[in-house]
Amino acid sequence: MRRLVFVLIVVLFSNLVLAEDIEINFMKENYSKGETLQFEIEINNVQLSGDLTTANIKLKKDSENQGISVNLVKMSETKYFVNFNLPLISGDYKLVLEDVKYTKGDNLVKVSFEKSLVINDLTGISVSPGIIYMNLEKKDNPILNFKLVGESAVKLSIVGDFLQLSETEFTVSGTKTIELKTDVKKNSEGRLNIEYGNSSYSIPIYLFKEEVKEGDVNETVEEDKDARIEFNKELNEVEIIEVSLEFGKDLQGPVYFKNTGSVKLHNLKVNLSESLIEVVSFNLEKSNLDPEEVGEINVIVNPMKDKIGHYEGDLTIITEEGVFASIPFILDLKGREIDPEPTLVEIKEPEKIIIDEELKEEEKNIGIWIFGIILIIIIFLVFVFYKKSKTGKRMGW
Repeated sequence: MRRLVFVLIVVLFSNLVLAEDIEINFMKENYSKGETLQFEIEINNVQLSGDLTTANIKLKKDSENQGISVNLVKMSETKYFVNFNLPLISGDYKLVLEDVKYTKGDNLVKVSFEKSLVINDLTGISVSPGIIYMNLEKKDNPILNFKLVGESAVKLSIVGDFLQLSETEFTVSGTKTIELKTDVKKNSEGRLNIEYGNSSYSIPIYLFKEEVKEGDVNETVEEDKDARIEFNKELNEVEIIEVSLEFGKDLQGPVYFKNTGSVKLHNLKVNLSESLIEVVSFNLEKSNLDPEEVGEINVIVNPMKDKIGHYEGDLTIITEEGVFASIPFILDLKGREIDPEPTLVEIKEPEKIIIDEELKEEEKNIGIWIFGIILIIIIFLVFVFYKKSKTGKRMGW
C-alpha cells in the first residue's frame, strides 16, 4: 500500500514538473465553429532537442485527429506562435502538442502535452494570417493583407503608430480583405484588433528592420511606391477554390495573381498548407512580376489520382519584398464506389409429384374401359348403318 502511494506521488509530481516545462497559452477562452485558434507555446527552463514543427501539433476529437492547416512561427528559442482554423462542428476537443523531445538536466524527455478546448454552437469568423512576423530591408514598407471569412459586422482598431488602417467598420459577407499600410523606421511591434458579435481577435504584428536614419542612401524610395500582390478575382472568377472529384480523377488549371502595386516584385515563391502538400502540385510560370502584370500558377489537384478525403488549406504566393497573398482551397476527393452486393435468389428444385402405384393402375383401367365403350359404340353404329343400307336396297330405294 505504501509503495502504491509513493508511486502515485511520484507520477503526480512528474506531471506537475512537465506542465511547467512547456506551457500552451490560448489567446482567448471561448471559441465558435470555424474561428481561428491562436496560442503561444512557451518553453521554460528546458532545451528542446529540435525545433517544433507543424507535425507536433494535433487537434483531436474523441481520440481522432482532425484536419487542420497549421501556421507555426518560431519567435525565439523559448516561444512559438501557432494559429489554425477550427472545425465547423461543435463539441469537446483536445489540442495536443505531440512527441516533444527535450533535455532536462541530464535526461532526454519525450512527452506529449494536451489542453482542452470547447467549440460552441455559434459560427464565427476566421482570420488569416493569425500573426505577422517579418524581416524587412531598409526600403521595405509592405502592405499587410488580412482575410476574413464569415458573416458578421466587424469593427477594427490598431496598436502601433507605424500602421495605417483605411477602414474601421464594415460587414463581412463571405470573404473580406483588409489592407494595412506600414511606415516602418525600425523594429516595430503592434496589433490589429478585430471585434465582431461577442468575440474578437488580436493579431500580433512584428516587423524587424535596421533603423533608417536621415541621410541613408537607401531611404530614396518614393512614398507613393508600394509593393502588393493579390489573386486576380476577375480571371479566377472565384475567391475560394472548391473542387469535388470522383475517385481516380485529377483536375488541372491555372490560378492567376497580379502585381497590384507600383514596384517590381522579385523571387516569387509558392507555399502550400501542410494539409494540401500530398493532394496538390503546382508549377510557377514567372519568378518576377512588373507592376500590373498578371502571373500564373499551374495547379494540379490529386496528381496521383489515388487520394480520398476532405482537405482544406491555402495556396500562398510570397515575394522577396515580404508581401504575400493567399487563396483558400477546399477539396473533396471521393472514394471508389463499391457495387452493391448482388441479391442471392434461392432457386428451389421443382417438387416431385409422387403418384401412388394403385392410383396409376386405376387410371389405366379406366382408360381401357373408356376405349372399349367407344369401340363398341362405333361397331354398333357401323352395324346399324350396314343393315339399314341392305334393307333399303331390298325395298327398291
